Amino acid sequence: MKKYVLLLIVSLSSILHAQAPAIKWNKCYGGNKGEVIYDMLATQDCEYLMVGPTASTNGQITTNQGMQDIFFTKTDSAGVPLIQKTYGGSSDDVAENIIPVSGGYLIGGYSQSSDGDLVGAGRHALMDYWVIKVDNAGTIIWSKCYGGSKDDKLIEMLPTANGGAILVGSSESNNGDITNHHGTNITSDYWVVSIDAAGAIIWQKSYGGTSDDGAYSVVRDGNGKLFIAGRSQSNNGDIASNTVLSSTWDYWVISIQETDGTLVWENKIGGTRDDEAYSIGLASDGNIIVTGSSESLNDGNVTGHHGTAGTSDVWTVKMNATTGTIIWQKSFGGTTDDTGYYLQTLPNGNTILIGQAESNNGDANVGHHGTNASNDMWVLYIDASGTILWQKQIGGTNQDKAFTGCIDKENRLLIGGNTQSNNGDITTKYSSSTDTDFWLVNLGVLFRVYKEKIDTTAICQDDSLFIRNSYKKTAGKYLVDTTVVACGDDTINYIYLKIKNISSYNFTQTICTGKSYLFNNINRNTAGTYKDTLVNNVGCDSIITLNLVVNSNSSYNFTQTICAGKSYFFNNINR
Repeated sequence: MKKYVLLLIVSLSSILHAQAPAIKWNKCYGGNKGEVIYDMLATQDCEYLMVGPTASTNGQITTNQGMQDIFFTKTDSAGVPLIQKTYGGSSDDVAENIIPVSGGYLIGGYSQSSDGDLVGAGRHALMDYWVIKVDNAGTIIWSKCYGGSKDDKLIEMLPTANGGAILVGSSESNNGDITNHHGTNITSDYWVVSIDAAGAIIWQKSYGGTSDDGAYSVVRDGNGKLFIAGRSQSNNGDIASNTVLSSTWDYWVISIQETDGTLVWENKIGGTRDDEAYSIGLASDGNIIVTGSSESLNDGNVTGHHGTAGTSDVWTVKMNATTGTIIWQKSFGGTTDDTGYYLQTLPNGNTILIGQAESNNGDANVGHHGTNASNDMWVLYIDASGTILWQKQIGGTNQDKAFTGCIDKENRLLIGGNTQSNNGDITTKYSSSTDTDFWLVNLGVLFRVYKEKIDTTAICQDDSLFIRNSYKKTAGKYLVDTTVVACGDDTINYIYLKIKNISSYNFTQTICTGKSYLFNNINRNTAGTYKDTLVNNVGCDSIITLNLVVNSNSSYNFTQTICAGKSYFFNNINR
């Protein structure tokens, strides 16, 4: 029997946090005025890109062209800045979103400027959607404005297969790039625009009624549908599902065809006070989840509200993607104002909710830093039925808010927002106590997703292979170890053990006494069993067994009588 030793060290990581993870590090970015991270993403190289507005003229802000500029920051995996740039003109310019596209990134938001980086962008009037394409170094490739003569505000984008994007937000215009506006020029519609890789409009649609309607978030399924969430005060036009009895804001969720914007279904949900949806995601089962804030006091579609009328909870709703009907709804919060601004669905069916909490009771009963008049970042981890698995508040004694997040290639959870605090969880703040900085918080590896790697090894029958802590001699799949790579694909390594059969051949040979038979390079002349080992065509031992039979010499005596003069032929001689 042969033994093969495979020396491997096993280090298995937990698949998921069972409790709130600790902060790994946090970083502030900005200057002496207000900054806020409205959106962020992680690259394949585990670098982090953040965008939002800035009014600063010092600190990390080297250029400011006017009132508010777009602030773009790219960091390494430790949060150290690699690139920091501002874009804009002499008026207010705000970034709300950043998405990856071929050749770089699209940064989207809105602008009131006509100079600086807006020159040649096709500005219309007042406030336009503004999209700039930048390369990996942050250099502008092209800049485009979309809109009409009134306020048009881009909030979120979704990359498309053609290198372009879907743009969603709100519009008060009924001219320029906008057609079929539903209300007056002081009320807004959802405005959805599809652009190609060069920024040219493919199609655009307005959705809404005669009151205010504004879109905040978009997601797609795998069947050509887009789902858009926001808020609506209308009860006419495209809104046929109004369930409330007042003119307050409700969640309004619509499904449209991505190819041309055709409305598939819509559902307006909420209660009798303000309910506003800020983020939408596609659940692992193909349905959709929406989160935002609700002030409704357990009426309409809202149950489980924690505070009094006028205070908000994080209201999270799971809806059927085919019909738009509610599957379940949950209110999360305490007795003061709590809001959900962003959600991230996970492959295991669970969801991360990100926002802010003023409350230090109810669901927000652990770790609030300030008073019930100051916000903390608030992160909730819920399962597929909406049950809280853990929650965490992050901040100091002043105002701290989370608006976005991402999970990088290493499955680290990053939270982005702003902070007014300079104590508690906050380090190295740039602005004064009355202004805010970009604030990035790393909560470390939330969960690990491993790819399987299977190597096949074959041994011969009766041999064994040492795997981890024991010898294996039975065919099967055996865990070896895990490989964790910095900003790479973590793997679980297996060996599939195959067993190669030993072949055998038995035969019998008969010889006479005094004779011999050559076997295994030896002349054998004694009866018995002999074995020889050779290598067969699959590389394993082949056992040949000889059964040697030795027959004794025999004798026969007989008498033959002949007459005189005659002979008897014997042994070839006439006798």
